[in-house]
Amino acid sequence: MKRAHAARGLTLVELVVAIAVFTIIAAAAYAGLISVLEARDHAERRSQRLAEVQYALDALGGDIREALPRAVRTDIRGEGHALTGGPDGRDVLLLTRGGWPNPANLDRGNLLRVHWRLEENTLVRTWRDRLDAVVGTPETRRIVLEAVEEIEVRFLGDDGDWQATWPEGEPTNPADELPRAVEITVELTDWGEIVRVFATAPGAHAPVGAVPAANGEAGR
Repeated sequence: MKRAHAARGLTLVELVVAIAVFTIIAAAAYAGLISVLEARDHAERRSQRLAEVQYALDALGGDIREALPRAVRTDIRGEGHALTGGPDGRDVLLLTRGGWPNPANLDRGNLLRVHWRLEENTLVRTWRDRLDAVVGTPETRRIVLEAVEEIEVRFLGDDGDWQATWPEGEPTNPADELPRAVEITVELTDWGEIVRVFATAPGAHAPVGAVPAANGEAGR
């Protein structure tokens, strides 16, 4: 019996079906890739946002923990207390802090006058190394956190009560006026409300030598 060897290619119908199957598989793979890339981008954005929020809170907490009872003779904002804050929500905190590292042994002190404020939903930190400053004293400015709806502060006094303004009234010796702790409430446009409480250093509640008071007299 004679065997016939016939070679034949794909018919048009088979080719169309193969192309259709390949197109469906490619589309599904592309959609899956896009989904993976979007999930990765979303995770990266959340991770970056988390890092920004953590940095802002750490920086705020660091300033509060390093706060010192060192008032200033004159201040370019007219406020001489060692630490001040209020319910406005724009000017968050104004304080004197220590602990400014000096690894290069430069000819300078280790104290800073730090100002936290909210500018159009942006949390900004400015500082200067000349405490008893006048108008025109240079400051360093840094944007710390964006997309901030509101920020509020409360202060824990020696009596154990929380108050919205610090200092309360007109202290006779502003150099001694530091709260026991500061509560920070930050409302973000994307994550909602975050509350943190930072304690000031225990030794910061006693006067540090003879420091200037707001009225120009030396503290006790």
